Amino acid sequence: MTEARVGRIRRSYRALHPAKSDIALAMVASISQQMHHLVQQVEQLKAQSGVQRVAEFLASLSPAEQGHCSVALPYDKILIAGRLGLTPESLSRAFARLRTIGVVVDASHVMVKDVAKLRALAADDRSAVRGTLRPVR
Repeated sequence: MTEARVGRIRRSYRALHPAKSDIALAMVASISQQMHHLVQQVEQLKAQSGVQRVAEFLASLSPAEQGHCSVALPYDKILIAGRLGLTPESLSRAFARLRTIGVVVDASHVMVKDVAKLRALAADDRSAVRGTLRPVR
């Protein structure tokens, strides 16, 4: 939202409910945060490959910045695929490609051999993962 729109909404709400302008400001702030989050998601869907989106999702679940870790998927793979803008089949292919950098998925349990490499892939640091991702046959 632009400042002009936020100001217009705030003035309109104040005119209707002058005593509750703090509520209006909180509502506008919340809407603005949600809009910012949605814009970030759209940018991510457009700028990153499916493998990168899956890598970033898994990295976000990891409590570690480097080394190895084990995480549980927070919900069904179908829901994860939808959240990441993938089909379930594409999610499975991404998991298979991530195996080449040490990510093993067993049902809802994920073992990551090198979290730093996973984070580098998510950030598209090609030099860190050059030659490790190969097409799955």
